[in-house]
Amino acid sequence: MNFCGYAPARMKSDGPHSGILRKCPSNREKGGMLSVEDWLKAKEADDGAEGLWRVHDGIYDFTSFVKTHPGGKYWLEVTKGTDITEAFESHHISEKAENMLKKFWVKKATTPRMSTLTFHEDGFYKTLKRKVRKAKPVPFTGSTWESRMLIDGLLVCFLLTNYLGIYNYWWSILSGVFLYMVAVAAHNFFHMKDNLRMYYFNLSLLSFREWRISHSLSHHQYVNTLLDLEISLLEPIFDYLPKKDKNLLVRFLSWAYSPIVFCGVFHYEFFIKKILKLVFRQKTHFHWEEFLAFTVPLLTWLVSNEDPLKVFAAWNVTIVSGSFFFFLIGLTAAHHHPEIYHEGDYIGDDKDFGLFQLAAVRDREEVNGNYFLTMISFGEHALHHMFPTLDHRKLPALNPYLEETCKEFNVDYKLKTYANLVSGMYRQLARNYVNGRVYSKKLKH
Repeated sequence: MNFCGYAPARMKSDGPHSGILRKCPSNREKGGMLSVEDWLKAKEADDGAEGLWRVHDGIYDFTSFVKTHPGGKYWLEVTKGTDITEAFESHHISEKAENMLKKFWVKKATTPRMSTLTFHEDGFYKTLKRKVRKAKPVPFTGSTWESRMLIDGLLVCFLLTNYLGIYNYWWSILSGVFLYMVAVAAHNFFHMKDNLRMYYFNLSLLSFREWRISHSLSHHQYVNTLLDLEISLLEPIFDYLPKKDKNLLVRFLSWAYSPIVFCGVFHYEFFIKKILKLVFRQKTHFHWEEFLAFTVPLLTWLVSNEDPLKVFAAWNVTIVSGSFFFFLIGLTAAHHHPEIYHEGDYIGDDKDFGLFQLAAVRDREEVNGNYFLTMISFGEHALHHMFPTLDHRKLPALNPYLEETCKEFNVDYKLKTYANLVSGMYRQLARNYVNGRVYSKKLKH
């Protein structure tokens, strides 16, 4: 196989291999998709949405509905001109949205979908979705009081330890731990309609606006494929795909340089990436919340009346610490392991959306079932990928439905230990062969 300039070196086991995309994403052919803007442009070029919105094989015009969309206008505004099938299905649990589609019908699409993922009524995902609809209490898409209380408590801990960091950098390091927790917990909120707590994410110097695209719309729907920005944006420093020409440095020394990279990503995202976007005119203006992180050292300085340079230095230690823990946890939480699907591996003939998600995700034994750990470390990840708008507090109650559906479809979805996933991430970076059979009807572990 040679797809998009990407050719795996050898097969580890016999069998064909295939992906979920009909062709190489446009911008990937031109040197990679290095920004959310690139990704959206590629989607517009490839999806056959004809300047409107595509759901399955239909073209719809939601223009009159944008402002009244219950999930917020942002999601429709940013996806105009693209195929939103996967997001539409996973973001709407009830049948209400599905039943409304006919009001906005324009025409039948003239080209096949770029993604070959399926949502058949008798398939795994739709079967699971029907079971989830019947859950008691009925899952809803708003936040829970437990999650609001938890993230607010973490925010207070972050601000207090950041203040104490002026006098001892160990407090700054601890403040960074709380910052990473706040950022991960805020990820629970930016999947939903606009709300106060999604802004907490920006205290890390990251941008919830960009992550709604790179994470919610890209990674969640097309995990570990060439359309996953959480693959593309990390290249070539971290090259997770089993490529023939994978750099030896990446394959065997990433364990040595990765901690240094983890420490610097928060700073890079604001001080380097945003400046480069301005220079190349991918970005023409800033949103006010992009400067939200700087209110922390400003507030600390006003309260403490200490030397501003001392305050700024302590805050930077916090940012470095937070960046390290955020990316250490984020990149080892669920997706990278030699036994997990990555572009080039065999995905089977049944490309059901739910089966695809299970092939590209592994949950952790130590985290699932523990609400606190779930909120601060991307827990209950398989269910979160399939129902991303649900508050994490609601996900554990859905595990019986997932287990029941797996049994019904003869799918053996097993959890892994966290240590196995950490070591697995580095083994995946070293992997330059494709797996002949990641799963067929029964997942292999």
